[in-house]
Amino acid sequence: RALWREYAAQLRGLLAGAHESARAAADGAPAVPRLLAEALLPQTLREAAGFMGAELTRRVIGAAHVPDLDDIADEKARLEAERSALACGVAALEGWRRVETIDDVLELMSH
Repeated sequence: RALWREYAAQLRGLLAGAHESARAAADGAPAVPRLLAEALLPQTLREAAGFMGAELTRRVIGAAHVPDLDDIADEKARLEAERSALACGVAALEGWRRVETIDDVLELMSH
């Protein structure tokens, strides 16, 4: 949560700063930074959730496996980690379009 909230705050700040620069250059510039941020942030979060799902799935069933799962020596623990990653990945791939908040992403990750 903290990472996403910091990202959102930074984006809002950058957009507000760009808007102030534009207003200084041209009087009467529309007040769009907040509206733009509120449109961009949910879409960015949705797309990140979808990418997370694809990446988690790829790590388990893709041709190029990754050491973080493959290097688990205990076979039972490795299989459990793979099942968990795959369940989370599938949940994210199935649910990313419904994501509106960081709590929605965390809910997808709880599968």
